[in-house]
Amino acid sequence: MTAGAGRAPRLLVVQLTRMGDIAMTLPLLARAKETWPGAEITLLHLAEFGATARLARGADRLVAAPIADLAAIEAGGPALADVVGRLRDGGPYDLAVNLTHDAVGAAIVGAVETRQIAGQAPGFVAGELRVLGDYAKYLFSLVSDRRGNLFNLADIQIGMAGALHGPVGRLLDVSEERREEARRLLAARGARPGATVVALQLGAAQRHRAWPPDRYAAAARLVAKRRPDVQWAIVGAPEERDLAAEFASSFGGDAIDLVGATDVPGLAALLGEVALLVSNDTGPIHLAAAAGAKTVGLYFCTAWFSETGPYGAGHWIIQPTPTCAPCLSDTMCAARRCRDMAPPELVASVVLRALGEDLAPLPAPADVAVLSSRFLADGTLAYEPRAGESGWYLRAAVQRHGWRRFLGLDGDRAYESAWRPFADDAIYREWRNGVTKLRAHFEDGLAAANGVDDLYAAGAPRPDDVVALSRRLIEIGRAAHGDGATAPIVSRFAELEMNDIPLVDHPDLAREMARRYRRLAALCRVLLA
Repeated sequence: MTAGAGRAPRLLVVQLTRMGDIAMTLPLLARAKETWPGAEITLLHLAEFGATARLARGADRLVAAPIADLAAIEAGGPALADVVGRLRDGGPYDLAVNLTHDAVGAAIVGAVETRQIAGQAPGFVAGELRVLGDYAKYLFSLVSDRRGNLFNLADIQIGMAGALHGPVGRLLDVSEERREEARRLLAARGARPGATVVALQLGAAQRHRAWPPDRYAAAARLVAKRRPDVQWAIVGAPEERDLAAEFASSFGGDAIDLVGATDVPGLAALLGEVALLVSNDTGPIHLAAAAGAKTVGLYFCTAWFSETGPYGAGHWIIQPTPTCAPCLSDTMCAARRCRDMAPPELVASVVLRALGEDLAPLPAPADVAVLSSRFLADGTLAYEPRAGESGWYLRAAVQRHGWRRFLGLDGDRAYESAWRPFADDAIYREWRNGVTKLRAHFEDGLAAANGVDDLYAAGAPRPDDVVALSRRLIEIGRAAHGDGATAPIVSRFAELEMNDIPLVDHPDLAREMARRYRRLAALCRVLLA
């Protein structure tokens, strides 16, 4: 991000989604402030989640848009003009980062005055969208192979802004007054003096991601046998009282009921006071990480550790890894069978490990991974397997090694030495073959595009020659798409790269295509290195 002459850089972050997404945006704000001291950062957020946004360290100005206005903003007209007018205060932006991955965010970043955009933006044709920036294109590509990605969403967002990666500390502005209120609330609700309080978040915004309360209770009983000092505090929204009641009935022990007892700042303060939060993948686990609390995450169904694992070092995740994981909302099985794959004994062992207990090797069953997080030498976060089968992780790691080189990250030699796939792994070989085929197509495309450019450079070309090479370019594009099934992230990235070519005629079009094919061939080479 380059600032205008004589002033600090100005950054706009558009994040019109929920609590957990805002919390996952906080590392970007922190790293932007670290990278560009004095930068002026504006955060556009949903009004309904203003309580979370107001806790954000790093945001100099907050602008709110209500959910009810989003459709009107997308349509343009007065609603879009209103939000853009409120964002305009202070002059043009140097960079607008769109973290709202839909037409609403694209309409906003397309209408504000900014030198540069990262993320989705209006396309060259009315009604179409394009994706700007390598990190953003990678983000939109990884959905085609979520198991093949090991970059945390927060690191991708930091990269979208062009900020430097690195460890982060507490990311929330929680006053000492609110922390004292949290301590008083714990005492008033029955926290024992000297107890090790562990919070439980039983619900989730998407209930299919929630582990059943009776299994939480079984794990809690097992922890109590080894650590009788642990006292459980149940947090959650008022609509999750049924889950708390089911837990209490099954647990039969001493638990602190805090469901519906706090607002968002109060919850952030409370999570900063407990020893640990055990939670499904939902907003409070990201709020806890931002507050500096350690967490144990239980990730099921559509949740996947590498994308939305709590951001920070020292967190733990239990992730079932059947071949269907992670699923999408429209492909979930009715039985939600992956939630049955994490036994209470394993969860209890991980909780004890997170509390500092020195235990025997973790008892991970088949198709379940236990992972913990740390920052690598290049400043990005990695969750690494500590128990369970890891062949799938090795295959994903080699993609991470290649993509980090393409994206300009320094890497971590020890990490990359530890996580190398087996050369005889059939799926790994299939992926390499797919990338090799794509490289050949991209090199053919580069040659064909250069051929068109050469025709024009030599003088007035024969139309038949231009048509022949243009048809060849179309054939190459189709062939690359057809051969992309075994390397889907690369294939989708290539589609987004080519969709970002402006509407120009030859020879400018040929030169643009040659530039894109050259980059794509280089990407394949670093992935195969």
